[in-house]
Amino acid sequence: MTKLKQMQKIERSGVVAIIRASDASLLIEVVDAIQAGGIDIIEITMTTPNALG
Repeated sequence: MTKLKQMQKIERSGVVAIIRASDASLLIEVVDAIQAGGIDIIEITMTTPNALG
């Protein structure tokens, strides 16, 4: 996806969920819950230990 398309998707969404967790093992459950609530733009902060896996 191009940067332009990403920005357009964020703009259409109107909401960006930002996650900062003390433990990366919590991320999947939190992301699933956010998506189930209808939000599909999610930022996982790099202050979350092992955020990249």
